[in-house]
Amino acid sequence: MNKLHLDKWTVNQDEQKKYIKRLAAQLVALRAKVGISQEDIARIIGISRQTYSGIENGRKDMTWSVYVALIFFFDSNDLTHEMIRSLNIYPVDMIVRFNDGRDTPYHTDNDNEILRMIHSLDKQGQHSIKTILLVEYARCNRLSGETVIKAFDGEDMSVDTFELGDLKTMEAIQNIRNRDK
Repeated sequence: MNKLHLDKWTVNQDEQKKYIKRLAAQLVALRAKVGISQEDIARIIGISRQTYSGIENGRKDMTWSVYVALIFFFDSNDLTHEMIRSLNIYPVDMIVRFNDGRDTPYHTDNDNEILRMIHSLDKQGQHSIKTILLVEYARCNRLSGETVIKAFDGEDMSVDTFELGDLKTMEAIQNIRNRDK
């Protein structure tokens, strides 16, 4: 691997310290926004409660691996996703470098707008959207429409909330893949 390519993936200690410092200053607020205890977040990211408490209170230095785990946790949470980006905690410049100049976040403004529209639909509307998505998935992957219908196994796909990638939809897609083989 050439040095130029390696530099793309390297996060030097100065960068790490900058990112860690930004996150450490906001940990209490982020955790409060999610409504999670120190013990629970420590368990999720794989450290002791005492270690997490020390990091949050500034008595212990955060490691790079803990930073990455916390960023993943807070960026993936709808309650704190926008917050970490507005506070300049999410390492956008690092992600852009990793992706050859493209910022490819987990969520986009368009995704959020689409989710807002979907949440405003009643159960029948949400069911219709899921059906259309599965039919288009089958079309793009050259699967038969009958395969999509069979994937539902006659179940009502309506749910109280609709999330991109929800379990029932993912199970139906897996059923499509399995039946078409």
